[in-house]
Amino acid sequence: MSGFGSNFKIRAEHLDGVVRLHTAGDLDIAVAHALDEALAFVETLEPTTIILDFKDVQFIDSSGLHALVRAHERANQVGRMLVVLNGADGVRKVFELTGLDHMFEPASVSDPEPALTGDGAVWAPIAIPRPIGG
Repeated sequence: MSGFGSNFKIRAEHLDGVVRLHTAGDLDIAVAHALDEALAFVETLEPTTIILDFKDVQFIDSSGLHALVRAHERANQVGRMLVVLNGADGVRKVFELTGLDHMFEPASVSDPEPALTGDGAVWAPIAIPRPIGG
């Protein structure tokens, strides 16, 4: 898992046109740029879907929300789906209070970690470059 500052971490993987970003920690002003840069990097792979697994995100502030809104706008421009999974109650509440819950189609998956698909394909890790100045 790549550390980007404070307690925020991102790990990325891809399979069959889908990129999954596992994030952990507090998504705040100190690290929102790291999420922006990680998303921009994986978007260069031209996935059809980007899944943001927020199972281990404890807190999100307006800077983190702004990073998500920018990613959502870019996804809409190219016809990509952006999905937020497993947001903690506090994160879901921030989405609801800000009216952004309709944009991200937040979902919960009890076990989003299957390593193998039916044809034996595995999620391949993606090395995310460290952000400039981070």
